[in-house]
Amino acid sequence: MTRYLAESSKVITLTVNGESCRTEGPLPLQAFLERWSAGARMVAVVNDEVIGRQKVGDVVLREGDRIELLSLAGGG
Repeated sequence: MTRYLAESSKVITLTVNGESCRTEGPLPLQAFLERWSAGARMVAVVNDEVIGRQKVGDVVLREGDRIELLSLAGGG
């Protein structure tokens, strides 16, 4: 489930696109996306939940969270 409240800061381990990543956290998803230079055409999936643009500011990443950054591609 998505979590919304921040806690005191410490080093946490996340899984990003299948790879381990250590960072200071809890970390707001918005800040995480800015650090990773995720553009407007990127979609974040946190713990198997697709996070819409309107909810990015509400999600806080914590120890053990799994994040997949997906790039949207147009077809034709």
